[in-house]
Amino acid sequence: MNKNTWLSLLIICTIVALLLACHSKKNKITRAFYYWKSTFELNQKELQLIEKHKINTLYIKYFDVVWNQEINSAVPVAKIYFKQAVPEQLQIIPVVYITNNALIKCHNDSIIFLANSISKLIENYQTLNKNKINEIQIDCDWTISTKVKYFELLNALKNTYSQNTIISATIRLHQIKYASTTGVPPVQKGMLMYYNMGHMQSQKINSIFNETDAAKYAPYIKQYPLPLDAVLPVFSWVKVFRNNKMIKLLNQTSLQNLKQSGQFKSINNNSMQAINTNNYKDFYYLSNDIFVEENMNPKHSLKAAKHLQRYFNSTNFTLALFHLQQSNLNEFTYQYFEDIYTTFN
Repeated sequence: MNKNTWLSLLIICTIVALLLACHSKKNKITRAFYYWKSTFELNQKELQLIEKHKINTLYIKYFDVVWNQEINSAVPVAKIYFKQAVPEQLQIIPVVYITNNALIKCHNDSIIFLANSISKLIENYQTLNKNKINEIQIDCDWTISTKVKYFELLNALKNTYSQNTIISATIRLHQIKYASTTGVPPVQKGMLMYYNMGHMQSQKINSIFNETDAAKYAPYIKQYPLPLDAVLPVFSWVKVFRNNKMIKLLNQTSLQNLKQSGQFKSINNNSMQAINTNNYKDFYYLSNDIFVEENMNPKHSLKAAKHLQRYFNSTNFTLALFHLQQSNLNEFTYQYFEDIYTTFN
């Protein structure tokens, strides 16, 4: 065998080795869940789920910020109550949801005061939990008209924390596609919300996730200038229609819950009609109102994960599921959760 043949074989072997190394390299994924209830209390099944699937992190909604017309100020509401401490092995990331209306009404001179109020309230909660806080997340569906205030708020929040604390922001798909118009928030990283992408007024198309709508936005993910984590849906909700117009969104509700009241008749597998005028969880509905359930069953959630994987180019990131509530997760087997998390490996 001559020298050139040996050299050719050496080159081929090197290329093959490199290809195999690249193929075997796995992404580094931190497994997480969102916790979106007003009382923190984990039942035995939820604790087992966290342990079995090696969940590292909980994104816990601490409170909302809304506009209070009576006092003419943005105020915290729906503040979480910790009925039990968060397991010490879990990383906590406090999440604050800010309504766009609060930003619209908030005066420019009050933005820094609001940022300080948010950070102080978060700090007050830390006397209840021993978990170290390395990241604060702000959830807001800002618009072109509020982006200046919102970005100023984020900068003000960054100034209240040390450089060791990351400030992140949720990013919706329309903010990915139209980044040049909506702007990119001044934070260290974003959390891509890979759901709520369809037409809310539709009674036929799933507005939590459907591939047709996802395909309109997903190709723009790779060019987004912020490092991204991602959150996928494992929840359901019920949309209420009156005269073919959606008038209410009922979270943490299913058709099964409605059926138990005896006040509804079935239309099809995912729709029911109110028989009489009545109340449901403080919502006053009329006879003939239509209730349509949209859910993310295990197969649908796995489909969302596989669709995102085609376009997501992060290699070291957090993959979260929304959200940790037993009624959302009853259909999910151990293998389905594992399949969702390992889709990106």
